[in-house]
Order: sequence, then structure tokens, then C-alpha cells
Amino acid sequence: MRAANKTWLIVLFALSPCELIYLWARSKPSGGAGDVTFFLDPIAAIYAIVALVALYALLSNRLKVVMLLLGLAAVLGYFAWQRFAQPLPLVISLKEKWNLLHASARNLSPDAYLVEADINIDEEYNPYPITGYFYSADTPDNFILVGLNDRGEVSDSHWMDTRFSDAGVPKSILLTDWTVDSEEALRIFAKIQLAGKCLTRRPQPGIYMSFYNIAAGYPVWDLDLRSCPNEEAEQHYYLNAQTGEIIDLPQ
Repeated sequence: MRAANKTWLIVLFALSPCELIYLWARSKPSGGAGDVTFFLDPIAAIYAIVALVALYALLSNRLKVVMLLLGLAAVLGYFAWQRFAQPLPLVISLKEKWNLLHASARNLSPDAYLVEADINIDEEYNPYPITGYFYSADTPDNFILVGLNDRGEVSDSHWMDTRFSDAGVPKSILLTDWTVDSEEALRIFAKIQLAGKCLTRRPQPGIYMSFYNIAAGYPVWDLDLRSCPNEEAEQHYYLNAQTGEIIDLPQ
């Protein structure tokens, strides 16, 4: 390599901290709120590639081999961490909160019974990590919503306009009708490749898990990937809450 070219590469690499600070500031949202999008900025990506190429050109052959091996190890380590080390999101046990949900609903109507429960898996907006919907024959034109906060305490309980009238009188779900709890259902869903990838993604995309009876006469867990792998996608997976088997339901 000519001395002049080598000098320019040294200058380019020496300036990289200043350039990276500039790019970091450039990619931060106004007001400092929200996610820093440094690695999504095309200028930052181009500069990072140029800086790495400059560094690579300055190294001896032995150090070039070391750098390539370290880079390969970093890439493999990242994908392994994404695939195996990311924990599943924490969800509240529906079985443990069953009596609390019913007690709150029956404060409003003594004959209320659960017909659906929703588990909200969303790190950005999650007012009720678990929500129960209750039907009462005394007031068939309305339903009761009971919401629990992230500490598993009742944070909301009120009447709402009915969501069940079009389907007739909904069948109640008894605690003895099912065995697979919300936590176990999530672990089973995570064994599905796409579901597992979405459930361990950070930041967590909006994912919902619903629990309700189907026409076959047993309750199911319904995993709704509303914005994963992208905003336009909506993929559902269903699990028999009695047996723990993944099942297909007509769309």
C-alpha cells in the first residue's frame, strides 16, 4: 500500500469517533423520546462499513484473520442469543387469578360467568395484562369487563355494551374444563418457529393471547401475532386448553 493512501486511511479511522457521535445525535428522535434508530440510519450503516474496511486495511495479515474470526463469532453469537437466550415475556397465570376475576365480576352481578379472557403481551402499551369478559343472564345486553394490572390486582371492573348478543347466550367456562394455563400455553406456542421468534423479539411487538370456548365444546388458547413479523401480518395459532395440542381452526 502506498504511504499516502495509508495515511488517508489512518485519518479516516481516527475521525470515526467524532463521526459516530454526530450520527448518533442525528438519529435520535426530536425531544429525546422514543427509540434511538442509529443502526437503522443508512448513513450510519455506510460509515460503519467504511470504517471497518479502513481498519481492516491497516491490519497485518495475522490480525486480519483474527478480526474476521472475531466478526464471525460475534455474528454467530448474536443469532444464538436471539434464538436461545432471549426469555419469553412474563404473563399472569389465569388459573391463579380465576377466583379474583370472578369475585370482582360478581360484585356487579352475582350470576356473572367468564366467557373470554385476554392476555396482552405488549411492552409499550399494556393497560391490562389480563382482562376477563363476563356474561350475566340478568343483563344480557351488557357484559362485564374486569382488568388486572401488572401486579395481578383488579384495576378496573365495569359494565360495557354487549359483545355476545349476536352469538346468542355464550357458554360458561369452568375451571375444571381446562388444564393448560396461560404460562404453559405461551411455552408451547414458543416452540413454533415464527411464534417463538416473535415472542422473544425485543422490543416486544403487540401480541395477544385469548382464551375462549369454540363450537367443538372445549376452550382454546388463541395466539394472535398482530404485528409480527411485520405491521401488515396477522397470524393466529390455536391450542387445545384441555390437551395442550396445537390445532387448526377454520378461518
